[in-house]
Amino acid sequence: MSSGHAYFIKLTAIALKVVFGLSTVLHPQFLYLEVNMSQGLVNLTLPAVLQEIEYVLEEYPEHPYQAAFLLPELHQRLVAHILSNVPNYYIVQGVQEPFDQSKYPSLPIQERLQMELVVRASILHVLRENADWLSCNLPRV
Repeated sequence: MSSGHAYFIKLTAIALKVVFGLSTVLHPQFLYLEVNMSQGLVNLTLPAVLQEIEYVLEEYPEHPYQAAFLLPELHQRLVAHILSNVPNYYIVQGVQEPFDQSKYPSLPIQERLQMELVVRASILHVLRENADWLSCNLPRV
């Protein structure tokens, strides 16, 4: 691979771990994963997931939904659950190249609709799986 080009690849989180020995980084600040000294791996799916979470949560009541996912621990669990249930797209690029999200097209409508369904299902799943934790950490209204 020449360092002057970005290569588009599609991998699941499991394949990413197997092929590159990495696990996905879930925090929004970390869209860039280092593969080696001259190449990087950029998750193109993560920004779309974060945006879709924001859009969907706006439709839910503030308590408990929006309040629950303002908690960093629960938000990260939600992002992780969604990323494990949607196709993840990555590019491999040289470290010298700055990443420009606008160069890459947004998801097709079918995938955006599927992602919305996954986000809605994941919200319910994560709340249900963490009900005990939430009862201790979410302020009562």
